[in-house]
Amino acid sequence: MLKVIKQSHDRLEKFWGNIENSAIIVLSDNPENLSKLGLNANSILTSTFVFNGAKSYIAVNIDRVDTDVLSHEMSHAELHARIYEGRYSTSQLVPVWFDEGLAMQVDYREKYNEDAWVALSQTINSQVNLSDIESLSQFFNEDSEIRTNNYIISRHKVNEWLIEHGHEGLFELIDGIREGIAFEDLY
Repeated sequence: MLKVIKQSHDRLEKFWGNIENSAIIVLSDNPENLSKLGLNANSILTSTFVFNGAKSYIAVNIDRVDTDVLSHEMSHAELHARIYEGRYSTSQLVPVWFDEGLAMQVDYREKYNEDAWVALSQTINSQVNLSDIESLSQFFNEDSEIRTNNYIISRHKVNEWLIEHGHEGLFELIDGIREGIAFEDLY
């Protein structure tokens, strides 16, 4: 497990540069303990929690984690540290599709990659309305195929944006949000 954590940290550092988060990773193979953190047999195998901007916690089912999954969750923690740290906030400052799409930039699972986007875009309108997946309830649809598609779409859309704006643009967007400018006005 230490090897997976190190590989995930290295991947995160390569994408983000200087790591600012100090997330606590909770590893368990005990479903009862994980359920106390909000995970259950029907939930996603990991989760990142931010408590009022004070601290991020990553809960991981140790039996089902790998470098992609842990890197993904650690990227959420990094974004959250850069946006929420030091501020009391119960509001969502970035849409879920952007948060998930950004985390997908360090998650290399094939089922979400660019080939998956090409296949998906042939079956859906390529002009996806991102406002349809901006909240938790919209993004994490009960239908696993729709949820997978949401990850594919968000990964692709954020990747397109990063190609156009680069990491400098990402850090400017984050700084703007920290200064109180709405995501919609910066994106």
